Amino acid sequence: MDEQTPQEQGVEIDVPSELESGTYANFAVVHHTQHEVTIDFCQLGINPMQPGESPTAKVVSRINIAPTFVIPLLQAISENTARREDNLRQLEEGEEGKRDMSETITIDGLSEVPEPRGTQRDEGAVPLVRYRTPASAGTFRVGAPRRPPHNLRLTVEAALENGAFFMRAIEVDVAVEGDTILDALHSLIATTKGWLEYLQEESPELASDLEGQRRYVALLDYQPPTWFKPFAVD
Repeated sequence: MDEQTPQEQGVEIDVPSELESGTYANFAVVHHTQHEVTIDFCQLGINPMQPGESPTAKVVSRINIAPTFVIPLLQAISENTARREDNLRQLEEGEEGKRDMSETITIDGLSEVPEPRGTQRDEGAVPLVRYRTPASAGTFRVGAPRRPPHNLRLTVEAALENGAFFMRAIEVDVAVEGDTILDALHSLIATTKGWLEYLQEESPELASDLEGQRRYVALLDYQPPTWFKPFAVD
């Protein structure tokens, strides 16, 4: 039986007029309790300081998020950063790259501005997003990335040991490490993608206990950030 693609869902987002232009931040502080993670976005003063003075950072927005939201958020930031670096490399090498470097950070995938998508809710599809802005700005509705079936998504083991982050995609036996969690996530995505592309293009002979990995080549039809099940760092 063919696997059914989940129907797209929709979400409407109200953008109050006072938030339409956004708020600039060049510094952030992250702290947590047992039940939430708090991010203070700040503006760090750039005025010359007198000897002995400490820089001052003004909090411009305080955001509280659930601990389970942290890893998907980092995955989205990691993917966004990787794509930005790739676009810059293409421009520097004279390749046909994007001239507009703006990207929208989304959970479980990216879209170019102005195509935002919402965060995944439990095991459901990533929802469509409709921004409801002031009349002068207009309203738009966009599509959501397809997600692989749950039984095709990869289980990730993650741990912090001796100051390094270790991650392993169990089903394809891909293991990486990084100095930061973003480095590890970026490496996990790149290494997993490389292995799946090798299986697809070269069709190598595999030991009997590895033959099951071929089914995950189907993940290449989806955006890399959607390949993994939610996970936490031990």
